[in-house]
Amino acid sequence: MEHNKHEDNYLHHLTCDIVVAYLSGNTIPFSDVPLLIQQIYRALAGVEMDVSDDKELGPAVPIKSPFGNSRMSVSA
Repeated sequence: MEHNKHEDNYLHHLTCDIVVAYLSGNTIPFSDVPLLIQQIYRALAGVEMDVSDDKELGPAVPIKSPFGNSRMSVSA
């Protein structure tokens, strides 16, 4: 998979954020930090990134009314 400079920069920043968050709550030997960074970067680089805005988003499942299909009118 080819990445352009912008994607590589994004992956570096995202990797850094994840590593920092992980290390803030976990203790690992100092010698394992480079491997952790490498594993996270490779995992992120393997994810297909489609950030185009041309897709229209909709609900993942059909939306059902909590009242069923009946129509109720409220009169005062």
